[in-house]
Amino acid sequence: MDQLGYIPKAAFIAYENLLKSLKKEETILYLLEGSIKGSLGFVVATDLRVYYVGVNKYKMPFLSHIQYPDIISISTEESKISPSVELIVVTKTYGELRIKGAEPEAGREFQELIQLLTVPPQ
Repeated sequence: MDQLGYIPKAAFIAYENLLKSLKKEETILYLLEGSIKGSLGFVVATDLRVYYVGVNKYKMPFLSHIQYPDIISISTEESKISPSVELIVVTKTYGELRIKGAEPEAGREFQELIQLLTVPPQ
């Protein structure tokens, strides 16, 4: 695990930061393992927003979030080198974000959930 850059202490701090960031009434709906820009971590969908929590390439805890109204679209793309999918999230603020290394079934479920939470009611 050290070769992958996994630092249990840093990961613990990152998850502790996530718990502190959650609002009292916020509910975790889905947890998906993935990598963004060389970091190792998880994408956490709640009923209010989507978090990315993990450890960056400098072995420092990392926590960020996106509000659902900021998400323009989400899609998946099959990886050409491993049995995984890449989630492509297009946002108003950050442009295109790519979450790599998700298990195919979990990635599709996550995509479906985010689509349900971002489609405006008619």
